[in-house]
Amino acid sequence: MMSFQTIKKQTQDLLTFGLFARLLNFLKGILLAFFIGANFRTDTYLVAFSASIFLIGIVADALIVSLIPIYHQIDRRDGKKGRFEFTHNLISYWTILGLILMVLNFVLAPYIVRIFGPGFGPEGYKQAVSLFRYGAPIVMAHVYRAIFAGYLQSQHLFRAGAKGGVANALIYIFYLVFLSRFFGLEGLMVTGIFAVGAQAYMLAKPVFRKQGYRYKPILVTNDRSIIRLNRFLFPIVIGLGINQLNQAIDNAVGSFLAEGTIAELSYAKDIIDLFVGVVVMSLVTAIFPVLSEKDHRLDKEGMDHSLRYSLRLISMVVVPATVMLLVMGQPIVRIFYQRGEFTAQATQATSTMLVYYAIGIIGTSLMLLVTRLYYANENTTEPIVLAAFALMLNVIFDIIFVLWIGPGGIALGSSLSVIITSVYGIYDLNSNMGFIHWKDISLRSLKVLLAGVMMASVLVITMSSTTHYLGDSLLSSLVMVVVGAVLGLGTFFAAIFVTRA
Repeated sequence: MMSFQTIKKQTQDLLTFGLFARLLNFLKGILLAFFIGANFRTDTYLVAFSASIFLIGIVADALIVSLIPIYHQIDRRDGKKGRFEFTHNLISYWTILGLILMVLNFVLAPYIVRIFGPGFGPEGYKQAVSLFRYGAPIVMAHVYRAIFAGYLQSQHLFRAGAKGGVANALIYIFYLVFLSRFFGLEGLMVTGIFAVGAQAYMLAKPVFRKQGYRYKPILVTNDRSIIRLNRFLFPIVIGLGINQLNQAIDNAVGSFLAEGTIAELSYAKDIIDLFVGVVVMSLVTAIFPVLSEKDHRLDKEGMDHSLRYSLRLISMVVVPATVMLLVMGQPIVRIFYQRGEFTAQATQATSTMLVYYAIGIIGTSLMLLVTRLYYANENTTEPIVLAAFALMLNVIFDIIFVLWIGPGGIALGSSLSVIITSVYGIYDLNSNMGFIHWKDISLRSLKVLLAGVMMASVLVITMSSTTHYLGDSLLSSLVMVVVGAVLGLGTFFAAIFVTRA
């Protein structure tokens, strides 16, 4: 059971450091709402920022995933010396590619922004293009972040990445509190470069200091490991790119709707990420290097145990988080955002988005695990098929539900598309690997669902009682969320303990 123990330890490490980073990152969102709000200016910034990191963000994430099995192979074949030589070549190779991409971003800014914000008028379009160009150098920061993150994760070292997340958020917070009134949105775009640069530095530091690495300018484009990396990287980029297109499509549809729609979607998504990102992302980040070292055919029992443990942990996070957000979406948004430029009307709209996004938490969480499982088995084709399927569903659902229920239909469409796709992904993986015991998982699911219903009942009673005695205010929202969380989670986990789910 070594893989299970490794996953457990690394997940705990990531939780310890990642929780603080997530909380700070969420505070960044609160400050953004306070100083900028949910309006036309926020929409242009969010479109410009998402466009500036769209391609490099996909490439960087794909590079991290691709590097882990490559480094494992090099370690087995050539040891530490081979790992260092490959890293020399990797840095040189991607520095050149990064510079080319950065220049292309700057030159093609007008066309890229038009794709990401087709509904913007002349003023919004001009501002978004300007902001996009301010953020162009972020490409290089992401390149180095990805290289050193892939290196460290292949060695089962995760703490530097979590610390880098803390540094990233702190830089944003410092800017928003002390400098945003002087340098505005342009300064915020530049701050993003420094923030990701800080992450890259935090990741590079242990590689240079503890691993003893020293860069040498070597470039061998026909190196076999570089060739294998490119072959592995391309389909992952396609798969992740399709996934990212979902968010881009949501923003594009939102650009045709009322001012602030894109911002409201972003703020609601931030809350979802806070509730489930810490545990679920920590788990899948920790499990992937372990799974990529194993052969399911040689260690089926150990891998199956780790997978079932992962699914169980995901359910323990996802169900109470979903119930909490479905029942208490509005008071949660009011507590986090309703101050400064963020109005009561924005709270109402954002809470609607939040409820619809909450429906898809289970699908989003499962997809994170499903794609890593495919990559661990060096299956890069199926994630592309799943991503394309999810994209198709998202486009169809976005159009249908926006016409039916308005802006909230964007969030609902995203949720339904990812749920359907994740269910198919789990079914397909289980058909090949057989790690699910259906009788056992059906019984556990029923027990967890029952615990969720009991938790929801407690939350509804708490909300009704608090509103009756304290009215509809910030204090009332704070009391009902805190008391509801304590009583609701207590009820949920007590039910889990009693039923042995």
